[in-house]
Amino acid sequence: MDENTPLDAKARVIWILHVAKAPLTFDEILGRLNLVLKEKNKRGAPVNLRKKILPTLASKNIVATLTQDDGKKVYFLSDLNPTDANFIRSIVDFARVKGRWPMIDEISDDTGVPSDTAKLLAEQYAPITGWKKTNPNTAAIEFGKSLKVAAWIRKGCEGATYVRLQWTVADIHRAKRMIELYDRFIPAITILSVGKKKFQYTYVWPDTPFDTPFGTHTQEIYEAEIARFNGYLDKLGIKK
Repeated sequence: MDENTPLDAKARVIWILHVAKAPLTFDEILGRLNLVLKEKNKRGAPVNLRKKILPTLASKNIVATLTQDDGKKVYFLSDLNPTDANFIRSIVDFARVKGRWPMIDEISDDTGVPSDTAKLLAEQYAPITGWKKTNPNTAAIEFGKSLKVAAWIRKGCEGATYVRLQWTVADIHRAKRMIELYDRFIPAITILSVGKKKFQYTYVWPDTPFDTPFGTHTQEIYEAEIARFNGYLDKLGIKK
């Protein structure tokens, strides 16, 4: 199967959850699904997703659900432990609402996990959530820095000397997850002037949230993850 192979809606939902590596709400899944559906199929997408696609995937034990404190359901691939799924979602939601990384005690309070365990899990899932251990004075600064790195990567400048000199490999890896989970907060970059030895630019921070486009992974990441994805297609009986 290559990047241009058409997939049915169930396979697309699996892929969306697989790429996110974190629980998503119904609206988050629908937003990503609508970006890849043809216009004629978008009108019935909400009903099909709620009444057919997600129940079918749940009946085959491919997708599992959790109910949040606000009563909303979130969906995730069933090979992600429900406790871990809730933990990941807690960190992601906190960062989206507060615009900074949560402290260990805040993670512990929100998830009900003891502080020592919260620290271990936060570090374990940092490659997924983008979380970085900070202190209260720098949590927002570090979150903003990661968004700025993500802005350069999204602009196609990951390999640029400027980016490589400014930020570490770990910063760049974290920024890639920011594109998947916090895209609505990533600023645009406006180049003001270009000289022989330097250029001037400014960050333009978004006023309106927007959904992360489906399929933003690079070809290398796509190829690395496609084997596991094919396993879900086999489970559904979908031909590759």
